[in-house]
Amino acid sequence: EIIKKYEKYISYWISEPDKGIYDAMNKAIDIATGEWINFINAGDTFVDSSSVSKISFFLKKDLQIIAGDFFYINNETGNAEYRKANGTTNIFNAEFCCHQSMFTNISLMRKFYFCLEYSIGADYDFMLKAYMNNYKFHFVDFPIINYLGGGFSDRNLMKLSIERLHVISKYTTDSNIIFDNDNIRYIELN
Repeated sequence: EIIKKYEKYISYWISEPDKGIYDAMNKAIDIATGEWINFINAGDTFVDSSSVSKISFFLKKDLQIIAGDFFYINNETGNAEYRKANGTTNIFNAEFCCHQSMFTNISLMRKFYFCLEYSIGADYDFMLKAYMNNYKFHFVDFPIINYLGGGFSDRNLMKLSIERLHVISKYTTDSNIIFDNDNIRYIELN
């Protein structure tokens, strides 16, 4: 209904069955016509009308992924909490950033796509794969997205932790890295 309401402003849309969130995102990658892509999920919004223009300066540089901070919006209270992107200093412990705050060069997305083996952790897999293949990340020091909590990943934290551990095990065989990890601690506590 919302799409139909704004249809005159939308150049292309499709509604069809898919194999989950990341399959739908991969389909979007295939039809994208621009040089950069960003995925915003239902309920998420840009922080303000200048969010994209602030990022546009960085899109002209020799970078493949640009990401920033975000506001986590509690879906029950509406309270907003500022959260910094994690960056690449602790790649095996947390996602680099909220994927909604990430702008990716379309050629990189088409090279790797999202792995459909994961129903929640494919964005983390994509980030690790890009990093391990020496693609350039740039983190801006301002919020890009209002991320509405309570979505699919928030409702499936155990599965998310398990998928993240599987992703990590694809990129390292160091058991210390795998087992000294926030995802393991989450599983142990729950």
